[in-house]
Amino acid sequence: MKKTFLKLTSVFICVALFLSLSIPAAAATYTTSSFNEKLEEVKKLYPDGSRQYEWKVNGTVVGWECHGYARWLSFYIWGTDFANGAGKGWVRYNSTATETAIDKLVPGDVLRYRTSATKNSNHSIFVTAIVGDTVYFTDCNFDGASTIKWNRTTTKANLEAHLKMELAERDYVEYGYIAHFTENTLSENGILHLSYNANGGKLNLPTQTITEYTVSDPKGINMRSGAGTSFNKVAALPKGTVFTVTETKTDANGTYLWGKTTYNSVTGWCVISENWTTKTETEIPPDYTLSNDESITKTSDNTPFVQDFLFGVEYKEGLASPESFGLQRDGYQFLGWSAVRNGEIILNPNNPFTPAVLFPNGNEEINSATLYAVWKSNTAVTLKGIEISALPTKTHYRLSTPFNQNGLKIALKYSDNTEKIITEGFTISGFDSSTAGEKTITVAYEGRVATFTVLVVNLKAGDINNDNSVNLLDLAILAQAVAGWEVECDKDALDLTADSLTNIDDITLLAQFIAGWDGTVLK
Repeated sequence: MKKTFLKLTSVFICVALFLSLSIPAAAATYTTSSFNEKLEEVKKLYPDGSRQYEWKVNGTVVGWECHGYARWLSFYIWGTDFANGAGKGWVRYNSTATETAIDKLVPGDVLRYRTSATKNSNHSIFVTAIVGDTVYFTDCNFDGASTIKWNRTTTKANLEAHLKMELAERDYVEYGYIAHFTENTLSENGILHLSYNANGGKLNLPTQTITEYTVSDPKGINMRSGAGTSFNKVAALPKGTVFTVTETKTDANGTYLWGKTTYNSVTGWCVISENWTTKTETEIPPDYTLSNDESITKTSDNTPFVQDFLFGVEYKEGLASPESFGLQRDGYQFLGWSAVRNGEIILNPNNPFTPAVLFPNGNEEINSATLYAVWKSNTAVTLKGIEISALPTKTHYRLSTPFNQNGLKIALKYSDNTEKIITEGFTISGFDSSTAGEKTITVAYEGRVATFTVLVVNLKAGDINNDNSVNLLDLAILAQAVAGWEVECDKDALDLTADSLTNIDDITLLAQFIAGWDGTVLK
């Protein structure tokens, strides 16, 4: 009996495992953010450059290379195989020789089309993102080596042209098609517009000079295989021809200057002495310059230099490099970019970049940001002094009450003109509440000092209206203050609990004191 039970249990477990592997996952719905997270799961399974030939869904081969990959990926993402557009929950937008459904294309769709009018092969891709006319996708075997690639791009116009071609192998339809999962509510991806600020740096791009020669001799000039008339003629440049040279030299006799150039796809040497040509030099300014606020701008139209990054895509090339702008700062080293001027969050342009680093929830929106160059002085940075950045919340005290530094902020001033705000790590001296009057408080940090004043007043605890008596009138004024009324009294007299707050706790304490409760002590 026991053996029979164990056998039945084993069979039941096997059946359960089989069903769990065979039944597709429930259809998923995504935001752009969660869709990108799902794609990241796939990238970990099949990174860019990995290879896979045969693809299975629930243990059954569904295809090979590009088409098998698209079917497997559609199942992994949506929980159901698109199956040539006829899968459960899928719709197929068939193309004709003149029309397509390219305007309906969204991330998460699968396309099947002919690769070329001259090639007898089809291709399948899975769309991962769309921005305007640009379509991002992943595919397999485009290189003929079963290689999986991510973040490939094409245009809607290019895809439309391929969808209108007759398929090389008729996959149930004559022309290309778009397969769309009906529960897919994704739309175009968000964009991040990034501009850059030199933040104390300068652009050191040289001004370029373009030298051009115009043939002035009415008979034109000859192009020869070498610099001199003894070399063979290889072409002729008529009057008015404008050309540039890559190298100059005089002929063997030292008589004339010759220049190496290319004309009508022929490379040779032409005489460029003034008797035969006119020399013109044009200065071309650098591509980038700085605006008044140190923003990096394009010289051509004086507009900010902006890079567009698509949410959901990792950019391996990273952010703009300082070298691309000729960005320098004498006596300083470039550390990276920060979204805050002189910020501590540094983005290295040599590292891959994703827009979500700056806008974690910006996947479906258009966002803009400015990155500031962050510099480190090549000389030792020293502390020049300290300043009071913010006074403590409590600046008035009753006799015999302790000092409260909550809210006190100290600014550390450094030799490189940077500063740092601290709220601890310094020492405080000079406070004495045993006598009334103005007290000078000294703050010290690493040998630097700063001062501020507080006031100690001689008030009887609970005597809010200062009439030398603690009674219900004081309680009424306190209640009004807690309710937000403007009352005439020393505001520190309202804080009976000495917690730097005026609230119901102070009312309770004063009411208990006036009522004569045992143990109730006003602070």
